[in-house]
Formats: sequence, C-alpha cells, structure tokens
Amino acid sequence: MRDERFARSSATAQGVDPHGLLDFVDAVERDGVELHSLMVLRHGVVVAEGWWSPYSASRRHLMYSVSKTFTACATGFAVGEGLLSLDDHVVSFFPDDLPVEVHPRIAALTVRHLLTMSTGHDEDTLTALRGVPAERWIASLLAVVPQTPVGSRHVYNNGASLLLANIVRRVSGEHLIDYLRSRLFEPLGITDATWTTDGLGRELGWSGLHVRTEDLAALGDLLLHDGVWRGVRLLPQGWVDAASVAQISTAEQEDADWAYGYGYQMWVSRHGFRADGAFGQFCLVLPEQDAVVVTTSGQPITQTILEHVWTHLIPALSEVRVPADPDAERALAGRLAALVLTPATSSTDLAAVVPETTSWVQRGPVAIAPGGADPSPWFPALSDVALVRSGTGTWTLRMVDAGHALTFACGDGRWVDSTVAHPLGATIAVSASAGCSGADACAEIVFVETPHRLRVELHAGAAGTSAQMRWNVPPLDIASLDELHA
Repeated sequence: MRDERFARSSATAQGVDPHGLLDFVDAVERDGVELHSLMVLRHGVVVAEGWWSPYSASRRHLMYSVSKTFTACATGFAVGEGLLSLDDHVVSFFPDDLPVEVHPRIAALTVRHLLTMSTGHDEDTLTALRGVPAERWIASLLAVVPQTPVGSRHVYNNGASLLLANIVRRVSGEHLIDYLRSRLFEPLGITDATWTTDGLGRELGWSGLHVRTEDLAALGDLLLHDGVWRGVRLLPQGWVDAASVAQISTAEQEDADWAYGYGYQMWVSRHGFRADGAFGQFCLVLPEQDAVVVTTSGQPITQTILEHVWTHLIPALSEVRVPADPDAERALAGRLAALVLTPATSSTDLAAVVPETTSWVQRGPVAIAPGGADPSPWFPALSDVALVRSGTGTWTLRMVDAGHALTFACGDGRWVDSTVAHPLGATIAVSASAGCSGADACAEIVFVETPHRLRVELHAGAAGTSAQMRWNVPPLDIASLDELHA
C-alpha cells in the first residue's frame, strides 16, 4: 500500500522535466549503479518514485550513516529544551568513564566538536572499540587522545556520533529512539523505525537506523523547511541553518562532493546539503530548487550517484513552467513501475531439460571471489553449500553460516521473497534467485532490509563442485548473517 504522507503529481505540474527523470534512471542503470529506491519531491509533492524489485515501498532499509543526521536532530531537540548546550564539555556527561588523568585535549572536547567531527583525532576512534565489551565503550573513546588540537580540522569519526547518542540518552533519561519518537518520528509519520543497539541496549548513533524511503523523504522535507513540518515547528529555529552549512572545512577530501564542508552530522554538497550513508543512502536537500531527492542503494562508489543527480536531475528542476508532456509522463511512470535488479538466470534451453534432482554440492569452506574495490571486504564463514533444483521454476540453496544451517528458497531466473529463521534468533527477510548454465550455477540472496546482496557461484568440475562468494557491497560493523535485518 502506498504511503500517503505526500501528495503525488505529474512531474510537469511541479516544473520538472520528465525527460530528465528518465535520463537519470537510464544513466544509473547503464553505468551499473545499483539503486534500490528513488524518490523525488518538488514543492513538497512526490513527482517520481520507484523501487528496484525485490526492494519495495513497504520495506525498511538500513541507512548506515544517515543515522547520524537523526542523532544530530536528537541533539538539536535537547539543545532546544535546555538539556545541554553545544559548548558543554563532553567529559561533564561521563564522570564515571574518565581516565584517572584526563588529557587536556579530551577535557577541551565539546558537543560542538562531536557534531562537526572536529575532535582533532587522526582517524576514526571507533577502531578503539574492537574487542571491547559495550560497558567499556565510552571509557575507551575518552581514552583516545586527539593527535592535534580539538577544533583544528575535520576527520570522519563514528566514535563522535556514538558519544553524541549517549549524551542525549544521559540528559534525557530515555533511549535515543524513544526520545525521538514523539519529537520527530510520530510527527513525520515514521511508524516503525528500528535502531541497532550495543550489548547494553543503547542505539549506536553512528549507524543502525532502519526506515523506509518515504520516511527519509519526510526528514528531507523537514530540513528543507528549517525544521518546520506541516506548519508546525519541530526543530529549534535556526538549527537547520547551522547544521546544513560548512562548520568545518573538508577541503582535503579526494571525492568532489565530500570537499564542500561538514555541518552537524551532514555534508555540504555541490548543490544543497545531504544526509549521507554508506553505499548510496542519500537524502539530498536542494533549497535552491525547492526539492528533495532520496536514494537507497548498494553502490560501492557513491560519487557516481551524485554525478548523475547533478547531470540529469538538477537541470530537470526548472524555475519556469514546463509544458505538459503526457507521452513522457507515461513513459516515466512505466519505467518506474518496472524497475528490477537482475536476478540469477538459467540458460533458456537448459532450464527446460534440467531434471529437478540436479544439484551442486560443495563440502567445506566457500572461497572468496577475487577482485572488488575493498581490499579487505567482510565475508561470512560459509561452508557446505548445496544448490538443488527443487521443482518447476524453483531452487533450494542450503549453506552453513559459522556452524548454523540455513535454507533459502530461490526462483529460477526470478526473485522469490521469504523469511529465514536464523538459529541465533533473528528472522531475516530475503529475496533470492538461482540458475544454471552448463556446469555452472549461481544463487543471489538479497537481504532486503539492507543494501547487501550475496552471490554464490558454483562450478561442477572433474574433482567435484567448487564454490565462491562475493558481495555487491560488504556489510560494515556486522558480525554474521543474522544481523542483516531491521
């Protein structure tokens, strides 16, 4: 069922050229960009929306670092309610987590430094938490002494966002998601957000939020209007103005759209500003165009998405009247309704003759496929893979994940939705496909509440079946497959 928070309109009625929208979709697919959803708002109205099946409007999606923008909003509420100020010192919130001797640079850290990631550290402090129990996380972060003076420069720092989330929790007496529920989620119509927590039940702050595409569009519309939603002020007046401009320089960044500066847990863009999550979770706020563009994605190089937005969508957002173009509007609607990620497929002639008992069985660990942009991608400890043709148009994929047996239903050349009960307790929403061609077979598993898709390739040779796996993008800060869900 379609979300009705926003009115829907033809593109031309809102001054948007449908040809530009079509060009954007064509360009990203031609370049192999893996988008999962797209929503474009103009003048507060949805003019384009689409989901690449098996993703859909009703599913929540892991937003990765877009979570930081929600953490910043919580900080803004706390400031507006007088619970803290941006100049409060971080150490004042954590008296029980301080080292015996507090270094002067740690003592100098303020809430503002956390918001702008200008803590003076050389690298992300989150690395200090590896192997550390959750009850020691804050103490571990406060023991990492900044290598340069605080406020002197920007270095992307997930640990700063974790500290922000815990500061809001301390001053409000509520979990972050509960604090935001009445102040942000309920007013924006966000009904079932979930947020990954640490071992003590505390929201991560830097990542872990799962919301729907239209939820993110609602946040964008709120930010576009300086924190006002449907005529009601939610965020303090002036908060968005400060949060959305360059509070600290990021000129040293190599990618173009990361070099325009950093605000309060948001990036300044070539056009407007944005909430930005790994692998292309974007909420682009475009004040000059009175527009919001939202994408969810599983794209390793996300500058590519932004380049296509600047090249195709920005010129389509006209300041003058756009003539009605029913043919282009119909073409756009048809294109957006038919979006799909390419499933694993079988050779057409082979699919008709392969008996249902055909199988590929590989004992032992699954190899990691070579290549990929990440030199050390995360892979699960998969072993003992079996892909069996189980009926007309269906396959069954079985595998062992770190000692836990899992079974996935796969469509032959099509996506089949299912839920998988992981032995560790999670229920994982997936969509899977499989196929074969001669001695080769493959299966694709889309973890549809995340950006992640796992491909398992099998080859039947003289020495038996061999298997290897690859991700579209490797999961971050996730230990096993049972965490790949909302």
